[in-house]
Amino acid sequence: MLVSMRKRGTGSVGKVAGSRFWYIWYRHNGKTVRESTHSESKMVAEGLLSQRLGQTALGIRPAQTVKRYRYEEARAALLADYEGSGRSSLVTRADGKRTICGLPQLDSYFAGRSAASITSDDVRGFISQRQVEGAGNAIINRSNALLRRMLKLAHREGKLLTVPYIPMLKEPEPREGFLYPDQFAGLRAAMPANLQPILTYLYLTGCRVGAAKKVDWTQVVFDGDRVEIALRAAQVKNRKPLRLPLPTDLADILRSDRHQSGPVFDATNLVKAFRKACVAVGLGKWRDPKNHDAGYDGLTLHDLRRSGVRNLRRAGVTEDVAVKISGHRTRSVFSRYNVVDTDDLHDAMRRTSEFVASSLQAAADNPRK
Repeated sequence: MLVSMRKRGTGSVGKVAGSRFWYIWYRHNGKTVRESTHSESKMVAEGLLSQRLGQTALGIRPAQTVKRYRYEEARAALLADYEGSGRSSLVTRADGKRTICGLPQLDSYFAGRSAASITSDDVRGFISQRQVEGAGNAIINRSNALLRRMLKLAHREGKLLTVPYIPMLKEPEPREGFLYPDQFAGLRAAMPANLQPILTYLYLTGCRVGAAKKVDWTQVVFDGDRVEIALRAAQVKNRKPLRLPLPTDLADILRSDRHQSGPVFDATNLVKAFRKACVAVGLGKWRDPKNHDAGYDGLTLHDLRRSGVRNLRRAGVTEDVAVKISGHRTRSVFSRYNVVDTDDLHDAMRRTSEFVASSLQAAADNPRK
């Protein structure tokens, strides 16, 4: 071994028996790091050593360590970050494993990879594969956002030197599906009796389906004629606990079916029953009537959240109160659900015309001198 000695603390360069390349040695966190330059030039070795010493001074991990940092480690750090911040999008599967929407698809594509080896071209390859599989731009973007987050966390902790550009796709405009009260009445009547309470709760409050499923009888407060649900911070997207009063018809249902514990709302086969009821009342259709597994087009359960928001605002509930009831984290997201349709525009123009007409009448009755 041929090593070129340098001033203590500034590393060294040299050659290793059996290799034509120059190597560098330097200290990081009290340990000696040896790295091949993959070059036969001592000048290149000196330059790389200077670069590594600068990175070490900034707390950046050695290149070899970075290369050994796997996708699975970055994924675990992402889950820990979501767990620590109490993100409601972190869910537990039936097998007990924790995951996030869009993460399993990343697992299938990037498993076993060095995180440092993931490039923008790799992400484009992932996008292409997901598009071939029929995934929409929105769900692909959810996966890409998770990948970007995990790589940024790794970079922040010095486990990655750089974060590649993660391309994002143009997403479709927000859905505008919602239910008028008479449509909802017909839909609820077509649902099984055990699912009508949760459907009513979703429609009247704009609550998320996942949050509604987690409501437990221990959270139901019976106070005379009033019935409230004490929503925990983890059940509300804005992370603020809320005492939510229930409308009379729903409160009566809960009084008649009162329990000590367990889920308040039965959600057994909710999606399947909801789609079947939508088809029955003309709010949806099967792509293949003889094979329901072929897919469904029409109203979705999430449209009930949009309808709930719209109902709150049309009922004259202030936005401050409506945001608390629906549990939206920000007003900007709430606004996406506050759908304006043609009837709203007609109503606005009617009120404007009435205002102009009354102003003209007032001017005629009291002409200016």
